[in-house]
Amino acid sequence: MPLSDFFFKLQKSQLSLQRLYAVDIFNTLSGKLKVAWYFNFERLSPKRPSFSRRRDTKDSIPAQILMNTDTGILYINLPPLQNSDDGLHVLWALKDELNNTAPTLLFKTPQPVSQIAMYESGKSLLENPMTRTYHGERTPNREGFASKDDGVAGDDATLWAVSTDKKLILGLSPHDGTVWSQLLLKNIFNMTATVTSRIMVAKSANPPNSFLIFGIEVDTSNDNSISETFKNLCSWNSVNPYLKYYVVCIQLENSVVHWVKDTPNQYPVIGQITGIKRTKSKAGMLVCTTNGSEDSEIFALIT
Repeated sequence: MPLSDFFFKLQKSQLSLQRLYAVDIFNTLSGKLKVAWYFNFERLSPKRPSFSRRRDTKDSIPAQILMNTDTGILYINLPPLQNSDDGLHVLWALKDELNNTAPTLLFKTPQPVSQIAMYESGKSLLENPMTRTYHGERTPNREGFASKDDGVAGDDATLWAVSTDKKLILGLSPHDGTVWSQLLLKNIFNMTATVTSRIMVAKSANPPNSFLIFGIEVDTSNDNSISETFKNLCSWNSVNPYLKYYVVCIQLENSVVHWVKDTPNQYPVIGQITGIKRTKSKAGMLVCTTNGSEDSEIFALIT
């Protein structure tokens, strides 16, 4: 289907709707792309918006799609349209069934968050991978997406979210989006701090622990704004506490700071922090991206 068909066949009544497409890619010379299904999200604003009331794009939150390959569930963080002042910020969950031509709506709930993240084992892609055939059915294959029955590992994995002001991290139920837990950064560091990057969810096997890893910006307006708690954390990690940008790791079992590291050249960490697993004799690495006013860089932390 040509890309233009996605737009020009919409009726006027649909123009303020948002639509999610699932597109299958086939290893063929022709017909490589085929729309498997699409899902229309409800209208976010009942009236035609005024362009004079458009929000600043710098403050807008982009939509985000997160897929848990362990369960085949899509989580969509859908803020109001940029030029809509009375729309709801909604978190959606859709189940991509193997042989259905449309996804199943699991829940939708008003939840204004700036980003979402979740731990996934990735085992489903290795144990029982599936792919959709050209005729719409999915058959076993060595690459593609796998859907598993209820009860497998990953069904109860917490959906982590960051508030729109970047000061609060929420643990949400993957089943209905309700709040399970809260991590207020001010309580953890005993001072003002905000999230600058996307959060990474990680686990360790021995001992078994779960972690959140992300970049932060702390309030350095004066020396009194630096708490003794943060000074002690930095001292334990041989880090200067009077800087502005850091990478932190929070151990979730007891909500304590596992480690804190400052960023090179004091640029804020942005985007997704990526873990790289190396050989058993070598420790893993965390790759981070920073963005300054005049320069950007990539650096790695040994874990």
